[in-house]
Amino acid sequence: MNEPKTSPLIFSDIQDISFFRYQMLRIILNGMVIIGTILFFTASYSMLSRGQVGLVGLYAGTYVALLIITFVRKVPYSVKASVLIILLYVLAFSGLFESGLSGDGRIFLLTFIVMTTFLFGLRVGIFSGVIGIITIAFFGVSFSQGWIPIPPVATLANTGYPLDWTTGGIVFVLLATILISSLAVSTNGLNRTIQNLRGMASTLSIQQTNLEANVEKRTRELFGKAQQLEIASRVSHQIAMEDNPDTLLTDVIQMIRDQFDFYHASVFIVDNQKEYAEIKASTGDAGKQLMARQHRLRFGEGLVGHAVKHGEYRIASNVLIDSVHFKNPLLPDTRSEIAIPLRYKNEVIGALDVQSTHENAFKDDIIQVLEFIADGIASSLNNATRIRELETRLEEIESTSRIYTQRSWQDFIRSSNQELNLIFKDGKIVRKQSNDQDINHVKNVQVPLIIDSKEKNSVIAFPIKIREQTIGVLDLHVNTEKVTDDMVNMVEAISNRLSIALENARLVEQLEKRTNQEMMVSAVTDKVRASTEIDNILKATAQEIGKVMGVSEVVIQLDTESI
Repeated sequence: MNEPKTSPLIFSDIQDISFFRYQMLRIILNGMVIIGTILFFTASYSMLSRGQVGLVGLYAGTYVALLIITFVRKVPYSVKASVLIILLYVLAFSGLFESGLSGDGRIFLLTFIVMTTFLFGLRVGIFSGVIGIITIAFFGVSFSQGWIPIPPVATLANTGYPLDWTTGGIVFVLLATILISSLAVSTNGLNRTIQNLRGMASTLSIQQTNLEANVEKRTRELFGKAQQLEIASRVSHQIAMEDNPDTLLTDVIQMIRDQFDFYHASVFIVDNQKEYAEIKASTGDAGKQLMARQHRLRFGEGLVGHAVKHGEYRIASNVLIDSVHFKNPLLPDTRSEIAIPLRYKNEVIGALDVQSTHENAFKDDIIQVLEFIADGIASSLNNATRIRELETRLEEIESTSRIYTQRSWQDFIRSSNQELNLIFKDGKIVRKQSNDQDINHVKNVQVPLIIDSKEKNSVIAFPIKIREQTIGVLDLHVNTEKVTDDMVNMVEAISNRLSIALENARLVEQLEKRTNQEMMVSAVTDKVRASTEIDNILKATAQEIGKVMGVSEVVIQLDTESI
């Protein structure tokens, strides 16, 4: 075990056991030097008076060794402690040898065991205890068997001899100093350790309290973020479900205001000239007034104008000192405001404006949620615009198709040589136009007509439609009092299939007619091409036209006056 290299004053709050052992050794050595000096001279005088010169030399060597290990700082801890233990054992051995049980040998031997345990630990202490037992046993056997002569009474401590009392008292003080120093260092070290542990416990308690507070704060923050994400999810769901732009904007800003407990929310859309941001939806009574007067802000005007002009959000944490904020008299309680651009791809199409009655109301997490909602609004508006454009085009196409179908059937009916109105009654088919009011009614309203009759003359009339254009009516009179659902479904199916069959037949006839026309044109052209003279060409043209078209007269006249 090495002596600590640093000063004990800069040790950590809880020192290692080696520190306490070093402190104990240092105090014991300093005390032993002081008391040992007195003991050495008094003991030497007593021994010299008794003629024990050898013991004086032993004590002198011990004293010198004590001085060396005390004042030479380079001597390692293990050497100092070992020398001290050896000195104690030598003193114990010499005391037993000199005086047996009547001397100080047993006290030194006990001190040897205790100090070994203090300085080197339990294992070495147990080993020193074994050595002490062996030493006692050795002297007990030696004195009992006469191997060591029993000291004469003259050499034993004399109660009436003052010098022996002095020597014994000094030895007692020395041993007491060693033990008291050991116990004091141990007790002080233990007390410091306890105080340090209490301090650490207090620090840990404070840290635990702070940690719990931080955890609680973090939990609240996470709970708040979870609520914000849930609100954003609900708003996004509303955005996804709504395809009407006007209804979408109204519902979304209402949810933003209610769910986040904001003061006011509006949506502005950039006009076609990209000069103004026009309000399209707004909350509360103030919003109704703003909508009624068609409120708008020029690019760069207010937070909304800044957002649509620069394509970035703008915050007024305190509108009372913000120079960009547009002070709206309809919203006097506004204390903070944020305007977030509605951006689809790289184009800014508007802005989401949100206002609060609290200063610094828009933190980073709120801004992220509002930006997410703004992106959803922009995407939904773009999709709704595209859908509306497609619906408009589809309506135009359907309208054109209906007009084309109507004209086609009008031309077909006018050019047809057959009567296309048919009446089946009493097992006979009559081709004539009916004057039944049911048919005229269905033609006008273009919806089915169902009439129950107690006279068993119920009516089922369905319009015959092609591309939503009514071209006729299928009118049935049934001999029942009530028209059943099965009858209605069957007549509807027949009407639908009849319309398809009629349209196909018309197209086939039209195709055949065009084919015949092309064949006639080709026949006339072939005859004309066979001639090379103008007169023959004119004759052939007139003759072929008359034959092919069955006309009674064909006139071809070249106007020479206009040439």
